[in-house]
Amino acid sequence: ALLGPIMSTAHFLRNPIRRRQIGGRRVAFSLLLTVAAALGLMMLPVPYHVAAPVVLMPEKAVRVYATVAGELVDAAPVGTTVKAGQPIARLDNSEVTRNLTQLEGNKRLQALQLEHLETLRGQDETAGAKIPAARAALTSIQAQLVDLRHEANRLILKAPQAGTVLPVPPIPQPSDQQNQLPTWSGTILDAENLGALVEPGTLVCWVGDPTALEAVLLVKDAEAQRIGPGHRVVRVRLTAQAKHPLVVGTVRGVKKRTVHIGKVLGRGVHDVPGCVDDCALPGLFR
Repeated sequence: ALLGPIMSTAHFLRNPIRRRQIGGRRVAFSLLLTVAAALGLMMLPVPYHVAAPVVLMPEKAVRVYATVAGELVDAAPVGTTVKAGQPIARLDNSEVTRNLTQLEGNKRLQALQLEHLETLRGQDETAGAKIPAARAALTSIQAQLVDLRHEANRLILKAPQAGTVLPVPPIPQPSDQQNQLPTWSGTILDAENLGALVEPGTLVCWVGDPTALEAVLLVKDAEAQRIGPGHRVVRVRLTAQAKHPLVVGTVRGVKKRTVHIGKVLGRGVHDVPGCVDDCALPGLFR
């Protein structure tokens, strides 16, 4: 766009008759004005768009995992505000409960046996000889009870910090379950999943601030070269039907093909539970 005016000006100045018609100062001023305009246009940011899949995750939220298998018997719904240490979900494991009841009974019996031997120690020499073994057996049962009670306590999933119970990416419903045992789908905190078997390692929820989200994008290598830490004015549109895109703060860093973006403003995590979608990111970068 700038080449036409520059060529016209050069052609005008090569003509000696034209040069005599204007003064030297006017020529210098015209050249200076043309160069300044060209430089100003070159400094303007050029808008462009980068399309990339995006995953929204709560920022500084803490994951809550199930560490012991059990049947879900109680759960706080998504969006519940909790304090640190407050129960979020409760599991039931019949084997753990049965073993705990059995060990507590064994502890009482062993304690009674030890007490009986200590009572007979002054009357029966053989009773005194059996006391060390009985005391060791009681100590062993008590140690087993400590471990089993710790395992039973892990059936109660508690909030690791104060915040809001946030959803995790939902599990899709299997298309064919004819030859499989029925499993749960969606998120484990959904009301319809009460009674479902929760395996160890299951991500139950996040606990954090629902208004602070972090976007992680997968950008092509060629396009990632145009994106760098500190770039601003980035927008994420979760779906093609979304009326208003989310405004993202700044690009934190680019590692290989993954772009990490700072806080997402304008929408809570409840509106985009585990969103994974193709999103456009229009930006103005120099």
